Amino acid sequence: MNASLRTSRARTPWTLAAAGALATLAAGIAPAQSAGERADGTNLAPIYTEGETDRYDMTVDADLKMTLLGSSQEIGSFIEARFVVEIVEASSEGATAIVRFDRIRVAFEGRPPLDGEFDSASKVADSPGDVPPLIVRPAIGKAITIKVDAWGAMISIDGLEDLAPEGVAGGLFLELFSDDALYSMLQPVFRIRPQQDDEPTSPARAMQAVGSSWNMSQPSVRSLGMRGQELTLTLESARGDEARIAITGKPNERLPDEAKGMPGVETTKSSVTGDAVWDTAGGELESLKSNATLSFGSSGSSFAIDIEITSKTTLERVD
Repeated sequence: MNASLRTSRARTPWTLAAAGALATLAAGIAPAQSAGERADGTNLAPIYTEGETDRYDMTVDADLKMTLLGSSQEIGSFIEARFVVEIVEASSEGATAIVRFDRIRVAFEGRPPLDGEFDSASKVADSPGDVPPLIVRPAIGKAITIKVDAWGAMISIDGLEDLAPEGVAGGLFLELFSDDALYSMLQPVFRIRPQQDDEPTSPARAMQAVGSSWNMSQPSVRSLGMRGQELTLTLESARGDEARIAITGKPNERLPDEAKGMPGVETTKSSVTGDAVWDTAGGELESLKSNATLSFGSSGSSFAIDIEITSKTTLERVD
């Protein structure tokens, strides 16, 4: 992305979980049980309370940089949003939530016709012909209905089609705010640990011992430039109402379209790291941070190619 966008990102005041738990994981040391940790494990299941309302701040920053024979290309997507989640119905079987976006700021580069910036909180008038305002503004303040099961898995998303503007802008709106995109944004709020094969459907009781791990899959979100991911989550500590979780994994290593058919291109780096804090008293996410890197290179003598795909995601509950 250009320098002004990178500067604006650096000023974004996101406060996230500390990296000490990740250092413990990297050293290969299983955390010992300490005061406040339950001997029978920690329940990571969601808790639904009718009328409860929470606000979250989120950022998604994805970039693809490719250098071929000295020529460079960059494609970037940046989204910053604040949204409200209200539980309107709750039972032992699951819940219905209304989600509203209070503010969305976007910046796109190398992705015509989306290229440009837009901030729904800005007082500056939209420029004629700018596409980002046309596809973002309709989502501000409008209700999107989410249904989740007892384990926090999102099972339906309703209301997007009603918000889409007419014409080409409507198609771009439904691409940016696709079901997969909203799943990627919202699913961690409701679930940090999925139901296992031997566990009952209801009620959810996701007991996990400190030091133990479980696996999760994250779907790709093409509109946000995010690769699918296979993740391993490890409960590193559980003290009071906080469960701290380390995240490791790998993104999907499929070659980007720009490099398909090029000989000798191979993966040189593939990693996902991050951490999350789960509120065990409220049964909901407190914060999450994830960084993914995927790099390709060519060893061929006829040409040199380097591709780096990165994505950074943050999600934090705010008062």
